[in-house]
Amino acid sequence: MNILFVGPYKQRNEAGRKSRALLGALKRTGNTITSRPIFFVGNTVWLYTEDAEYTASTTYDVVVQNVAPAFAVYDGKFKKNIGVFNTDTLDTAPCSIAISRMKLLDEVWVENADTCKSLQGATGTTNVALIKPYADPSLQESFSEGDVARRFPQGLIRNTPFQDKFIFYAMGSFGEREGVQELLCAYFSEFSAHDNCALIYVLEDHVDASKINSLVDSCHKRIGAVRPPSQRPLIHVMNPDANSLTVEARLMLHKEADCFICPDYSLNCNSLILEAVYAQNTPIINKNTAAYELLGESSSWGVDSYEEKCMLSERSFDDMFTSNETCVKPIVKSISQSMREAYTNKFLREKKRAHNIETAQMISSDTYYESLKELLCS
Repeated sequence: MNILFVGPYKQRNEAGRKSRALLGALKRTGNTITSRPIFFVGNTVWLYTEDAEYTASTTYDVVVQNVAPAFAVYDGKFKKNIGVFNTDTLDTAPCSIAISRMKLLDEVWVENADTCKSLQGATGTTNVALIKPYADPSLQESFSEGDVARRFPQGLIRNTPFQDKFIFYAMGSFGEREGVQELLCAYFSEFSAHDNCALIYVLEDHVDASKINSLVDSCHKRIGAVRPPSQRPLIHVMNPDANSLTVEARLMLHKEADCFICPDYSLNCNSLILEAVYAQNTPIINKNTAAYELLGESSSWGVDSYEEKCMLSERSFDDMFTSNETCVKPIVKSISQSMREAYTNKFLREKKRAHNIETAQMISSDTYYESLKELLCS
């Protein structure tokens, strides 16, 4: 079967990582895969519908579009039009652009069970299927014994004030959707300078220092005068100057730090969570997400969350992540409790870490991709 894959797999962000993982998974199905990149830039997307290689669709049996739902298109030249959507939210508006575009396709694939159930009743005759979260195929090799250390010999947090501390860490932007405020409030209210721990927040792209300081100060004010500044727990924001965080640096942090935290509002499985699993780390993640559906309590700490309308002061696209959609927001108290248990309960942490070795092996096995083969052939 000849398959055309279209997605943002060349971008160096979460959308790019998810797309590369999906492309790698499709290649493991034994079909002939041709890939064409698209790029999300600001409030627009470089559309591929006018690309000559795309419109010559008679050479392909299936097109797999890994795009935002609002940008999905239908082309009758293909035997099957499939949309694979990183649906961060549940769309509650039946006449929304996203739902309207999904109805045009033959199949829609998502990786969150609640999203799948919701869409099955909203997309008419379009078949909606649940797929597994996939990891970048290069991860297994990247985290092989000594490989990261050879490519990044100086380490990332060695010979710093953090080297003898228990390291919590998170990565992403400093936007609302990443759950940064909830994470900072949980950390500041639960820990103090007397705890031998630190929180490192790694920004994938440069953020103005004034914005960082403003958010940190705001979170201190929100929790009240719990302790004076001299007694506050250690926090460090790694802010790249011009270029985004290198892959080597990101993988090195997974290996050197102790506990990855991903409190974002998305219903999907963040690719960084799977990186942490491959590094035998113990992630703290939201329940009701595809990541928790995959890992459960045996490989992670689940944070309680609640469903809320999406109301943000900033968004990448005007018609996405609006109040017509709902997302899951983490409960600060639950984050605090999970962080405290990860910090104090070494036995449980090691037990989860050992289980993650098995999880990484399962994700890398050929049998993990059998369901994807069946979907393509159905």
